[in-house]
Amino acid sequence: MSQNRLAGASSPYLLQHAHNPVHWWPWCDEAFEEARRRDVPVFLSIGYSTCYWCHVMERESFEDEGIARQMNDQFVCIKLDREERPDLDELYMAATITLTGRGGWPMSVFLDPSSRKPFWCGTYFPPRPTERLAGMPAFTEVMQGMTDAWVSRRDEVLEQSEKLADAVRGQVSGSRTPASITDATFADAVSALLQIYDTTDGGFGGAPKFPQPSLPELLLSARPAADEATRILMDRALTHTLDAMATGGLFDQVGGGFHRYCVDATWTVPHFEKMLYDNAMLLGLYARASRTFDDAYYAHIARRTVAFIKREMVVEGGGLASALDAEVDGREGLNYLWSPIDLGACLSEDDAAFAANVYGVTKAGNFQDPHHPDAPPATVATLGGRPDVRARELDLSESELLERIARLNATMLAHRDTRKQPGRDDKVIAMWNGLAIDGLCAAADLLDDEDARALAVGAGRFLAEHVLVGEGDPTLVRRSVRAGDDGVVTGPDGTLEDYGAVALGFLALAKTDSEGAWRELAARVIDAAVRRFGDGIGGFYDTPERAGDLFVRARTTHDGATPSGASLVTAALLRQAAMSGDETDRDRALNAVQAISGPTATTPVAGAMATAAILDALSENLFTLEDVDFAPGEVGETPSESPLLPKIPPIEIYADTDRVIVGEGHPAALNVLLNIPEGLHLVASDPGEVDGMQPFRIGLLPGSGTGVTVYADYPRGEPYGEDGKLRVYKGRFEITVMVERNHQDWAGRPMLGASYQCCTETECLPVTTVELDVAVDEGTPA
Repeated sequence: MSQNRLAGASSPYLLQHAHNPVHWWPWCDEAFEEARRRDVPVFLSIGYSTCYWCHVMERESFEDEGIARQMNDQFVCIKLDREERPDLDELYMAATITLTGRGGWPMSVFLDPSSRKPFWCGTYFPPRPTERLAGMPAFTEVMQGMTDAWVSRRDEVLEQSEKLADAVRGQVSGSRTPASITDATFADAVSALLQIYDTTDGGFGGAPKFPQPSLPELLLSARPAADEATRILMDRALTHTLDAMATGGLFDQVGGGFHRYCVDATWTVPHFEKMLYDNAMLLGLYARASRTFDDAYYAHIARRTVAFIKREMVVEGGGLASALDAEVDGREGLNYLWSPIDLGACLSEDDAAFAANVYGVTKAGNFQDPHHPDAPPATVATLGGRPDVRARELDLSESELLERIARLNATMLAHRDTRKQPGRDDKVIAMWNGLAIDGLCAAADLLDDEDARALAVGAGRFLAEHVLVGEGDPTLVRRSVRAGDDGVVTGPDGTLEDYGAVALGFLALAKTDSEGAWRELAARVIDAAVRRFGDGIGGFYDTPERAGDLFVRARTTHDGATPSGASLVTAALLRQAAMSGDETDRDRALNAVQAISGPTATTPVAGAMATAAILDALSENLFTLEDVDFAPGEVGETPSESPLLPKIPPIEIYADTDRVIVGEGHPAALNVLLNIPEGLHLVASDPGEVDGMQPFRIGLLPGSGTGVTVYADYPRGEPYGEDGKLRVYKGRFEITVMVERNHQDWAGRPMLGASYQCCTETECLPVTTVELDVAVDEGTPA
């Protein structure tokens, strides 16, 4: 009998590993009980089904009999799908970045089985010393080192796990201190986005280029209240970014739909996986932009994205699949690439020449597989400009060009479909489907797209039947479901983001489909979210109180590749109040706004979706700025919990630049100035012989991105207290910070942050993490 226990999993990612010789367990209490019985650590491997390097590590290590034998002998091994458990992924990613300065997938984490706290973390490792990459230990060496430490230095291991858990707790606990939201809040958000807007190539930040749809959505929401001069700048950033994403390699020119991101600054070569959440949010963005700018091309892109979702993402019953893989037979993008020979094989000579011209297909190509340098170059199809511009270049009318492209695409797509296709992760994730329903409803309502309307209703019915559990008060939302051999297989319980996105989707359907009981379903989901995740004063945790498998209960307010649970639920509460006109709904929505007012006022771009939802509510006259002028102490920590919060002035942290560029062999330096008001001190980076205090650290914000390492020349600090064992920072001083490129793939939007614990003479406040207003871009400094 196989000791690999993944055969019955609901996750396609886990099922990919069900035949490994590793004795994998799913995440469950029994796995940790087994590790305690054997007195061995837990090895936790986190990834997802369309992750390229996850596939690489599986082929190199997890399918290797010898390495699997070492894993089975020395650990209890758990395989986790980050898409099924985003709450666990966030905690262990925060630990990984804290310990190593970088993150990514596959994530490799070693845990104390009693507390589930991590004591050592990493990402991808090559299999053996002979295959070691520069500066990277081999996986077999790492495992032996962890085993030796567990056996001979157990006290050090457990001490490290406690310190790491405390650091993670400080990063994900979230501030509940209220702040006033004013016109300046939104002006700051617009200013921050215009500062990071790439005036050359479009988008926000440098390579790799992620679409980050919440950012242009925020500009759309802020646009009506902007003055004329600012609106001109905003419109330039919006249209330039939308044009660049639509005409470049991020958009699948032949088949429609968007890839996950581009590896370069020019939006040319994508990372080829296609995620439902990207297409969901970008669909809604292009539909809304088409109405705002009266732009037929944006409507065209939205409709083609609807067609892609209809063709490739619908599962039996109407739900929408999660993703399409980036690779075919171990080769990135193999299905999507073109050569002149490929065009000649499916098109007439005249059409092949035309397609090569329009899509830039040449023998030299624009893509060389970095993992297979001997493969011939190929081309990612790009349009090279808006259709009106290309039509003039080709001496055609725009309608003539689009009609001919449509005919060519149909033939090229039929030819492409004869190739081996990328794998599809067919699990239906509640959050991503909620976002998709919202985007599809926007296309249905703004573009009168009947396909979009039918897809939205079908996905909504699927969620109502398979994801919602219970009637009325006991309503629960499952994170995911998947069709298995014996019917629908349910995944874990949903987190806050699932409840928020599903409620948003149902509320969107209430406007689009008058025949469904969508508002009632949305109300049930929102009421359940308040009961399960609410903190009693308007705010929300990411997970329910009884989630006993977490070593920290997080409350995230910053958005990542998808909006945070707090952003989604706040947006749903605001939309519900606007639709119902009910005073109780309005008060509950205002309480949620109050609860996130602190981070919104401090870094409005970090929670872009919530900021945009607040702007929309103001424009709809749901409330006024006076209603969100929160005095400190009205919401958040009560006076009995922390009487000093309203009295303490802010710690001032400034960087001497707003942008650094790093590349291989080209680190960047910046200076960070701290100004600590009199009467306060911060725990130093090396606090001395004191446990339980959070040291001052500057690094990457958890989950913001990968590809760089951050380190600093910290001052020693001064002795504090009667025994002088604690070292602290006081007054005003500078720290030099270095940012350098590491071996990890560049991913996300790396953001610098500072974590610190501020104290008075009598009390220490909760750990605070703040974002430094510094963009980190990849490139070679001029």
